[in-house]
Amino acid sequence: MQFLAFASLFSLALASPLAGRDASTSASAVDVATAFVTAYSNMDYPTLAALTTPDFTFQDAAYPNITGETARGMYRWFIHDKAKTKMIVTLHNVTASPTDPNVAIASFTDDYYFNGNHVLNNITSTMTVSNGLLALEQDSYSFSAWAEQALGPLVGPLAAPLDVTKTLIQMTAKIELDTFMLFNPE
Repeated sequence: MQFLAFASLFSLALASPLAGRDASTSASAVDVATAFVTAYSNMDYPTLAALTTPDFTFQDAAYPNITGETARGMYRWFIHDKAKTKMIVTLHNVTASPTDPNVAIASFTDDYYFNGNHVLNNITSTMTVSNGLLALEQDSYSFSAWAEQALGPLVGPLAAPLDVTKTLIQMTAKIELDTFMLFNPE
């Protein structure tokens, strides 16, 4: 059984966009960030997950701080629901941080449907790499613009500026992610 687990991990490593690198040469932050967002845009969860550290942390307005299996589970959920949400991820640019070689800045757009409402979310992601793997992803975007789109034309503009809206979105997001992971174990 352990051999099968090792063989599975080995085949994931070979399929990775970063395969073939010498072990002494760590992938640059730009390489890792590009491969990660590309895997997300291709809805390729195995590659995406293989590019993260065991304690990978994700932070944004809806998920202020999720780690490990929960952070990867969020991506697994988004990819799992791609037919329902019609998710399209478009990578625009990845640049190196001018101050830290372990950090890359990626800009991409998530285009999808949330509860029947069209959302076009422009995201700037600060991605920190450790030992050639993504350790931390901090996404920033206009929460008000997102909420106005996601909550629909009647409720969105009224609710978006309210602090309670962000709290309710965070609570709902956590419940929905936990529910997905409970009924869809990896």
